[in-house]
Formats: sequence, C-alpha cells, structure tokens
Amino acid sequence: MLRRLNMGDIHARRAAKYPGRAPLVFMGLKVTFEELNRNCCLMAHVFQKL
Repeated sequence: MLRRLNMGDIHARRAAKYPGRAPLVFMGLKVTFEELNRNCCLMAHVFQKL
C-alpha cells in the first residue's frame, strides 16, 4: 500500500538520513537538512497556534 507523505514527513526523513547535507545554498549561505527541518517544524507550530 502506498503511503501519502506531506512536506513535514519529507523534511523529517531527509533530515534523519542526511543531516549535514545542504539542500539550500543561496549567496554562500548553506542550510542543512537538519536546520531546514527544525525551522519548518517551528513554523508549523506557530501556524497551528494562529
């Protein structure tokens, strides 16, 4: 059976598998999967409180 993934699941899986890799690089600033996942979780919690 196929399982549907949301964006949170995708970020969490990538952060667990590749915590030190940087999927985002902009003007020399690198954001790792771990940082991206942490920031996405923080934003999700803020939106839930609205």
